[in-house]
Amino acid sequence: MASIGKYVSSNQVETTRTWQGIPIIVLTNVETGQAEAFINEGIFGNTKIAEVGANNQWSLSNPDDLAKRLTNKTGTTYTSSTATREFFLTGAPRFNEDRGTVINQNSPYNTRTYLATKPNPVPNVIDPRTGIQSTQTQQTQQQTQQQSQTAASTAGGSVPIDPEYLDINPIQGSAEVKKYGTLYYPLNRRNPNNYDYLKVTAIQLTQTGLRTTAESFNVVSVQERSREILGQIFLPMQPGISDTNGVSWNEDSLNPFQAALGGVAAEAIMTAGSGDVVNAAKGLVQGLINTATGIANEKGMQKYISAYFAGQAVGTNLVARTTGAVLNNNLELLFNGPKLRSFRYSFRFTPREEDESIMIKKIIRLFKREMAASKSDTGLFLTTPSVFELEYKTFNDEPHPFLNKIKRCALTDMSVNYTPDGSYMTYQDRSMTSYDLQLQFSELEPIYKEDYDNGPGKDGMGY
Repeated sequence: MASIGKYVSSNQVETTRTWQGIPIIVLTNVETGQAEAFINEGIFGNTKIAEVGANNQWSLSNPDDLAKRLTNKTGTTYTSSTATREFFLTGAPRFNEDRGTVINQNSPYNTRTYLATKPNPVPNVIDPRTGIQSTQTQQTQQQTQQQSQTAASTAGGSVPIDPEYLDINPIQGSAEVKKYGTLYYPLNRRNPNNYDYLKVTAIQLTQTGLRTTAESFNVVSVQERSREILGQIFLPMQPGISDTNGVSWNEDSLNPFQAALGGVAAEAIMTAGSGDVVNAAKGLVQGLINTATGIANEKGMQKYISAYFAGQAVGTNLVARTTGAVLNNNLELLFNGPKLRSFRYSFRFTPREEDESIMIKKIIRLFKREMAASKSDTGLFLTTPSVFELEYKTFNDEPHPFLNKIKRCALTDMSVNYTPDGSYMTYQDRSMTSYDLQLQFSELEPIYKEDYDNGPGKDGMGY
């Protein structure tokens, strides 16, 4: 945020702000709209870094010196090319905001009219006749794009592009992200090199989950199925990041009667499996007779049998009451299967400018639309909603080595609170002043031991 401007001469107003940790002074001529940007060196004076003339094109005074200062302040190595790119992506647009604010507050009516409507208008100046704010001209936009592209190609793409001053859908229409482009919150991240983030990718699976042959019947892992990327969202890390891994175990019992009868049945099934069905049936009947006879003839068993059936007749446990004993149920905890994991996230969105409110609306709309099922052309069937890939990323776009990996997920629950502060408040464009977004994702398949030995789970924290 820039400071309130103050006059330093009859036609120059000074504003100060911090850019990339560097104190900046912008001197704006309220008559011409031209400006100069300086680094505030304190008692050592000011060092000029850039200026913008009547054509509204910024030019850097010393890119090499700026690269050294950015490197010292941010801890990230900058070259003259990447420093130039950083200036045109994150510096010049902010300094243009300062120019526009100064002119709107201090320039006469006719001056503001001229600067807002001339062939190369000063960005952010409001035409007092119409109330319409000027924007970057095509020439200025092309200059910013050319400068950033030149710097990026020279640097080999070593410094990530800050999305703050790019178009809201910077790669709309590309082959990689077809529907929504890339969405970000917040917009005004000063330096993306300092932030880790959660990357959410909406995808449509395009491959069946079955792989059948004459010899086998297999299910293709969800992770291996091909997909079409619909859009990407970059969100800030939230407190309370956690995961819960679980498997299902259930108690199971097997009393002596069940064990004996089960052994007879298993033997008969094996005989039938060899093709001798008749002898299998005979063996089953004879085996049941022999087992029952053996149990009945066991010493002391008759009183248990009589007590058991008497108890069944009257609906009570007479065995324990009359004999003081119960059947050994051989209780054991047996593995029942894996469990699916769920992840819940809570985001508070607070738009601070119009573009950011539009971005928030697009993010919420993407989640709402892609979690919904769609109808077939005939209306007879419903197709599966889109699914999501969740990735914890470090500032350099690498998987976070100390956070868990997540398999592909379904968005199973979503809620939006449009008045999280307890009252209805909007900006002039009717955007809400804040939004509370709750998302719950569930993985499409469980975690297996092999996942820690192969693929993404092999490195870092695993799943």
